Amino acid sequence: MNIISLFRRFRLFRKHFITFLPYLSFKKVLNIFLNEYEMKLGKSILKSYPPFIKIDPSPICNLRCPDCKQSNPEFKKKFNEKMTLTLDNLKKVIEPISSQLLGVSLSLNGDPFTNKHISELISYLHKKKISVNFPTNFSVEFSDDEINSIISSGLDTLYISLDGTNEDSYKKYRVGGNFELVKNNVIRFQGIKRKLKTKRPNLIWKFVVFEHNRDEVELVKELYKDWHFDSYRIDLSFTSEFVRNKQKEQGKKTSEKKKKCFWLWNTFMVLWDGTVYPCCNWNFETEIFHLGNAFENNITDIWNSQPYRTLRQGFSKKYYASNLQNFCKECMGLN
Repeated sequence: MNIISLFRRFRLFRKHFITFLPYLSFKKVLNIFLNEYEMKLGKSILKSYPPFIKIDPSPICNLRCPDCKQSNPEFKKKFNEKMTLTLDNLKKVIEPISSQLLGVSLSLNGDPFTNKHISELISYLHKKKISVNFPTNFSVEFSDDEINSIISSGLDTLYISLDGTNEDSYKKYRVGGNFELVKNNVIRFQGIKRKLKTKRPNLIWKFVVFEHNRDEVELVKELYKDWHFDSYRIDLSFTSEFVRNKQKEQGKKTSEKKKKCFWLWNTFMVLWDGTVYPCCNWNFETEIFHLGNAFENNITDIWNSQPYRTLRQGFSKKYYASNLQNFCKECMGLN
């Protein structure tokens, strides 16, 4: 199997493949092959490390999108501006696995730009030869200096959530967002990119399809260049009946063929406070399978800890359905 066909087998790698290319090294390629091999064998203790991870730089968001936890006032009350990822803590996560790590998405619960030190975090990752991308609502007041700093940090890709081709359509989901501010930020970033003579970060229009904006998809394809985006991406809302049915169908196929869960072998999530979770479908309110804290313990130890091994062992062919944890069963539609 060659490296291109291997990358195509991974959903996350397929999405970010072009971005990853400049960051490939012999050691990282070996780790990818080993990672795939260990997943196929169903190893619970791994010698490979995740090639791609998600780290939350901030749990805070300035919007209140209906299908997000941020729409709940009680959820927002839990957080304040001091609760952000610091450079020292980021280093604690990255240093042990930096030579194997291809990419980091600085995102999970909040909007990354609510962390005032985001450029510093990106610069560190870029210097470690690690690709960096993240989504943002981009409804943020930037100074020219801040834009210069973000672009100069080495950021590879920004996925800009703009779910409407007009203000009325946009505000139906992005509650609290400023349609014209988002569009103007794209223009300003592209202008400063030209001054700095760089093509990065790539500014991708991320358009999430809902019932109210589904007739605008073709407009996105027509408008993205005129609106100064580098490209566009069309996503279906995870709350749509079509997506839910597809997830159930995929989960059923996965369980019938006794396939392994991609997340448990290939990646992990780290919250702003260092808490480690196995996937983005995890219930953040429960401690049933607390995997550890990456600021207090070496992430390589957490990666092969007993809780992680137990999760992976749930996908062994012999005891596949009976040994799966409940949240895994729910994700796969087995409950």
